[in-house]
Amino acid sequence: MMLRFAAALVLSFGLAGLAVAAAQMSADDERRAAVTVLRAINTAEHAVMRQTGKYAPMETLIDHPMMARVKPNITASSGTFRHAEAEVRISLSPDATQYVVTVVSGAPTHNAAFSDERGLIYTGRALQ
Repeated sequence: MMLRFAAALVLSFGLAGLAVAAAQMSADDERRAAVTVLRAINTAEHAVMRQTGKYAPMETLIDHPMMARVKPNITASSGTFRHAEAEVRISLSPDATQYVVTVVSGAPTHNAAFSDERGLIYTGRALQ
């Protein structure tokens, strides 16, 4: 009886571990998600710049039509934006004529991607 309980317990923990591993994104998935959201942000920022002469903060940009494809995957909480488990930050210059946007994931992969008003996208990983 005790042996069956122990086997069931081990099986339960094993299945729980597999579920957690399956729920986490791979490093390649995180990179693709970061590039996708950066492309949307760059496109939206350039559209806003053409209309207003200034770039927009994320709070405004989130509702731009060019963000429609990624918006369902973006969450906001206390001024922090997340896309596909990674933090998204936009920093504007004081006159809002330049910006830098970063997308940084957490453990275990620690992937990062960034872009700016030039529209080039860079990716990398934390040093280990």
